[in-house]
Amino acid sequence: MNTNHTKTRPHTSRVCLAILCGAILSMAPGCSDDSNPPATTNNDTGTCTITAGGIEICDGLDNDCDGDVDEDYQVGEPCSVQGCDEAGTQVCADDQTSTRCESPLSCVGDMGHVDIPEDQGQPDQSQPCDNACGGQTPICDVDTDTCVQCLTNNECGNSVCDTSTNSCVECLGDEDCTEGVCLEANDTQDNACVECRGNAQCLTAEASLCSASNECAPCAADADCSHLEDLGQCVAGTCRECTTESEDTDCAGNVCDPTTYSCTNLPIGQTQQLQTCVSDTQCATGNACIPLNYMGAPHGNYCMPTYTQGECPKPYGIGPSNRTSVNGVQGLVCMINEANTTPEAINDYFEPCTPATEATDCPEIGSICRVFNESAIPPINRCTYACGGDVDCEVGATCQGNPGAKYCRP
Repeated sequence: MNTNHTKTRPHTSRVCLAILCGAILSMAPGCSDDSNPPATTNNDTGTCTITAGGIEICDGLDNDCDGDVDEDYQVGEPCSVQGCDEAGTQVCADDQTSTRCESPLSCVGDMGHVDIPEDQGQPDQSQPCDNACGGQTPICDVDTDTCVQCLTNNECGNSVCDTSTNSCVECLGDEDCTEGVCLEANDTQDNACVECRGNAQCLTAEASLCSASNECAPCAADADCSHLEDLGQCVAGTCRECTTESEDTDCAGNVCDPTTYSCTNLPIGQTQQLQTCVSDTQCATGNACIPLNYMGAPHGNYCMPTYTQGECPKPYGIGPSNRTSVNGVQGLVCMINEANTTPEAINDYFEPCTPATEATDCPEIGSICRVFNESAIPPINRCTYACGGDVDCEVGATCQGNPGAKYCRP
C-alpha cells in the first residue's frame, strides 16, 4: 500500500526549512548551510544528525551526513528570469525535492516575484515532465506535472512511499508494506519492508525458511516445515508430506510414494509378487518394487522376489538379474522373460477363452488364447503367454509349440 503517514517520525521534527536554518544554525545540530558538519566552540567536530531518512532533500541541511549540503541540487547557481536582464539564483523549492529560480532584487520592483522552475526535479515550460525528471526525483507525477521521488511503494525499494509528500520513508507497520512485512530496527529510520520476519511468513513448500536476509528460502530441516499443514518433512530443500522412513507415522500405516513424497492408500508390506507397486515398502517381505519392460518398452513397476540363493523358481526364467528398485536400491532379483510376457499375462494364465473372443477373454498385454486340449469336443482353449523355455512357465506347465510360436500349456 502507498502511505500517507500521519504518525510522527523520529527525524522529521529535526528537518528545518532553509530560510529558518540560517537563523538557528548555531543552536540546531544537523541544520547547516555549510558544506561540513557544524563544529563546536572548541573546534571539535559536532555530531551530525541524519534527517529525512538519510535521503538528501533540498532544505539547507546535510540530511545524509556526508559533509555536503543539498549536493544533489544546483542551489546558488545562476538562472535566467523571464523579463529580467539580471540573472536570478536557484533556491530550494517549497516541496524540498526541487529548486526554483528566485528573481534578483533589481527585477522584483518592476515585475514582482518571479519564479521560473529549472529542470532539477521540475520541468520547464517547453519540456514535458517525464522527460525532465532525474536525480532524487526521477518520477513524473502527470496529475501535477511535477517530478517527485515516488508515486507508489514500487519506487522505494525496502522503504514506502508517503503519498502526502511523494517521498520514500521508512515503514512504521506491516500495513505500510505493499508486500511482506515491516521489519522494525533499533532505530525507526532503519525500518524496512522485507519478505519475512520468521518462518510464519514463508508459506510455500519450496521456500518455507526465513533466511538471515529476511527472504523466504528452501528448508534445511524438518523444523523449517512445521508451520505448513501436512508438509512436515524437508526433502532436498522442499517440504513434503512424507518419506519412506517416516511413512508409518506420516501416512498412518500406508505407503509413501518415493517419487512424489505423498501418502497413498496402499498398506505397507501387503502387495504380493507380480502385482503393481509404487514403493519397495508396499511389497511383501522378500520382494522389491522393480521397473519392468515388455518387448523393450517400459511396462510399470511390480513386486519381484529378491534373489537369495540357488535357482530362481518358475516362472522367473531369466533368473537372478541386477536391478535398481523404485526406491533406488540396487540388488539381485528373480526376473521373468520381459521379451515374451508381462506379469498380467502370467496372472491371467489358464483363464477360459475362445479364439473369437480372445480380445475380451484375454485382455491383458502379452496374453493370448490357445488350444489346451485338441481332443475335446469342442476343443478347450485357455489364456496363456509366449515362452522361450519351460522355466518361463508356471509350475505344472511346459513351453510347447513350433519355434517362434511357443506358449505355456499343461
